[in-house]
Amino acid sequence: MEYWPLSKLFVDEIQPKTTGGIITFNPNRPAWSCYLENAQDGQNFTTARALPFNTKEFDIGNNLSVDTTNGGVFTAPVSGIYQFNILAAFNSTTTAGYISIKMYVDNAPVHGNTSLSYRYLEDPQGGEYTSGTLSSIIQITSGQTLTPYIRSNVDTSVNIRKGCRFNGFLVG
Repeated sequence: MEYWPLSKLFVDEIQPKTTGGIITFNPNRPAWSCYLENAQDGQNFTTARALPFNTKEFDIGNNLSVDTTNGGVFTAPVSGIYQFNILAAFNSTTTAGYISIKMYVDNAPVHGNTSLSYRYLEDPQGGEYTSGTLSSIIQITSGQTLTPYIRSNVDTSVNIRKGCRFNGFLVG
């Protein structure tokens, strides 16, 4: 049996290749997480609106803004592939024809209002409680924004439950 010797490499710094390679290290890798601390009762989402969030858990790179009017808005500091995750929970949805959660880039649904959009769709009729998750990867450029939106068909008084979450990170 042959054995190969093991090697160790010690360096003070690593630099990208001159051909344009990019190296990203923590804490420079953007990552964020926010949630809704207090329920938002009696909301009308018959027209798509930003899903409300009001509390940051963490925001590496300070690229996330949160409030209950504009929702959670992540602004990409660098171009790349990003992973995003949404958890939304509702109640008082018994008359809703459907609940739709979509990811918007720069205040417009990705791929428009087609079946290609990043979307969660649920028909909650007859059910008091509904929750949905949406996760995907998306390529965006520096300065573009990601914002989760919600739309409720017909039902004008939906309760958004506390604990809804929006988080993500730069994949590369």
